[in-house]
Amino acid sequence: MHDTSRSDPRALAAAIAARHGLEGPLDHLTEGQTNHVFGTPEAVIRFSRDPLRGTVTDVDEFAKEAWCSRAAEAAGVVTPRVLAVGQFQTEGSGSGAAGADPLSVPYQLQERMRGEHPDEATPRLWQRLGDCAAALARIPLDDAPGQLFTRFGRDLAEAWAQHVHHNLVALGDDDPLFELGVYRASDLEWLTDWVSATKPVGQQHGLFHGDLNPGNVLVAPDGELVLLDWGSAATGPVPWGDLVHLQRGRFPHLAEDFAAGFGIDPEEVARGLPRLELLQALDLVRWAIDRRPDLLDHYRTTATQTVRRLAPR
Repeated sequence: MHDTSRSDPRALAAAIAARHGLEGPLDHLTEGQTNHVFGTPEAVIRFSRDPLRGTVTDVDEFAKEAWCSRAAEAAGVVTPRVLAVGQFQTEGSGSGAAGADPLSVPYQLQERMRGEHPDEATPRLWQRLGDCAAALARIPLDDAPGQLFTRFGRDLAEAWAQHVHHNLVALGDDDPLFELGVYRASDLEWLTDWVSATKPVGQQHGLFHGDLNPGNVLVAPDGELVLLDWGSAATGPVPWGDLVHLQRGRFPHLAEDFAAGFGIDPEEVARGLPRLELLQALDLVRWAIDRRPDLLDHYRTTATQTVRRLAPR
């Protein structure tokens, strides 16, 4: 009998594998920021590390990933096929309290593909990823799930304009971000200019992966790139969604290689990327205030550091 409480991820993965008739040894493949990832010889089992996911984003988030996987495959981008999406009822919350309520844990099964994670320092890799991003950006979104779109709707150009406007009109001494110390009164003029400048950035909108890094890429034995983990996929200006992720991650020096693969002018990237990085940092604080106050300190700190770093000297 497996202890399927949330506090024992391996036992939970084994129970999910048994439900689907998967046999063989169970490997702990990785411990990502978002998901536990285990593997059998045939499949990869993914479920959230966040106990709120079952009540906040629910199984619809994995259904979104399944749609992205199918759409990417149809567009010629290699990615594991999703085998199942479901929910597993645990025996308890894992808090250690007697009588703890069970949790319904969303999970996903996908085919296990073989390959090696690439050398992150290879510019050619990032050029190829830029080419993959261009293919994703051309995917029709008529039947795309709502989780891929922002609160401003499915018309991507109009949604982007509203997104920028929302953050622009909030700036001022009555802004919660001002009260939190993210920026000072002396920053208001340049912040207004920078946020305003993001509205026309990029003329193309579409789907982007949102978390391109060597851990989410395999190089198959035949040399083909395999994209993994569509949990951060979203829609908006492309390739800017991926470029902002590269900029705030470990790979800002590879943004130009990625942009070249996508087919965008590196000078345009140099002009637009810092402004988009700033906009995202501010917007994530607003999102945390409204939706995830438990993450507010993290995003407030990140945004404050971003403002200080980018402020004109």
